[in-house]
Amino acid sequence: MIKTWLKHIGILVFPHRWEKNYYLPTLTSDAASLDKLGWEPEISLLKELLVPKEGLFIDIGANIGQYSYAAMHVIGSENVIAFEPLEDTAYYVFSKRGPFHKPNWVHWSNFAISNHKNEVPIYIPKMNGLWKYSQASLYAQRFTEAKIPFKTQSIKMITLDSYLENLPTKSNPKVQMVKIDIEGAELEAIQGMTKLINSQSPILQIEIEERHNKEFYKVFHTLMEYGYQHCFQLDKSDYKLKEIPYPSSMEGTISNNFYFKK
Repeated sequence: MIKTWLKHIGILVFPHRWEKNYYLPTLTSDAASLDKLGWEPEISLLKELLVPKEGLFIDIGANIGQYSYAAMHVIGSENVIAFEPLEDTAYYVFSKRGPFHKPNWVHWSNFAISNHKNEVPIYIPKMNGLWKYSQASLYAQRFTEAKIPFKTQSIKMITLDSYLENLPTKSNPKVQMVKIDIEGAELEAIQGMTKLINSQSPILQIEIEERHNKEFYKVFHTLMEYGYQHCFQLDKSDYKLKEIPYPSSMEGTISNNFYFKK
């Protein structure tokens, strides 16, 4: 707990130092280097997958915003929308009160993306004495089964389709890529963006883990039904995207991050 408070104080007092340590490497490091840091090496692929002036990058489950930070340096902050319902997580990077916030920063929405509009509880586990906001889930069963203590926080849900239809700046904007990392609620998020999928077919990057969702295979089946015929993962032998057959199980998959293209 003391380490956590010291970290928070350090970010507030020395935001540029934390930006240098935790965010700038997403711009300067290749996939192998990010992997050695213990970060997601897929962040480096944004330089290849995103094209300036070709539409938005939408970050669903932005957490502390490393993907959003990297994306805005490729296509501009005005073309990045980050969804992170837990303000405690997003505060430093996205909140207007946070130390990293700048006038031309990424647009942050304090919503969870799902297949309907609602206000629901989210469960935040406590591990090794610390609240793990990055592993918060809409489903408490995983924590109760593992006897992991957790606390509850209320969050607001919305569909991505309805959000895009009601953007104050532009209705139904062009979207080139959507990244989803929401601890087992991937299927519901996909079901709430069918208009976008059917009209624009953006590249999808989705974290899928059996520990978060025992029925993970439904995500693959749904994407195939929506016309996403091609599935890719980052091959760690050369850190390039490699097309793979749609998995029938998670055994033998390279990582938890999957890319889908029509």
